[in-house]
Amino acid sequence: MRRVYIESDLQAIFLSVDYSAGLTYRFAQSRDSPSIEAVKEKHMERPTGVTVISILGFIGAGCLVFAALGMFLAGAMLSSMAERPGIGMIAGLGGAFVAIIFLGIAAVYLVSAIGLWKLQNWARILTVVVLIIGLCFNGLGLVRSLAHLFLIRIFIQAIFIAFDLWIVVYLSKAHVRQAFSGSTSGSTAVTAS
Repeated sequence: MRRVYIESDLQAIFLSVDYSAGLTYRFAQSRDSPSIEAVKEKHMERPTGVTVISILGFIGAGCLVFAALGMFLAGAMLSSMAERPGIGMIAGLGGAFVAIIFLGIAAVYLVSAIGLWKLQNWARILTVVVLIIGLCFNGLGLVRSLAHLFLIRIFIQAIFIAFDLWIVVYLSKAHVRQAFSGSTSGSTAVTAS
């Protein structure tokens, strides 16, 4: 697919032709100079790993929304099953409180997934910060599992820690940071008279 853009400012007139493969030819004519300058730019595409991480963020947000609905339902069921009214209220409020926390975390996942999809640098930073916080909690969970020798929990916590570390390292790599910076690579200028 080809798109043509015409822009103008006080200094020059620009004609840009964008091709679907991420290649742009940009022609500029300065008001001071009669020559036309052609610039070939290659735009950075979204890395595959960022796409995968973004999709996992969408899936995680969806799972958390379902978990929140389950907590609302569980709180309502426990409150109706309680024989004392005070305990029923505590069960209902407890379920609602946990559900609201799940919805808040789902919102963070959704916002960061959308930002990663659009290659917004703030989303990359937010994702790294959230994962570092998650690493701290998973590390505490691993220590607790090691203290009680829960072998399955140890294995699961180790998988979560390895996965979180992989994402943090991946989002910190130079080519991924460059994709989020929005800079172009491979610019070549050609002057025609």
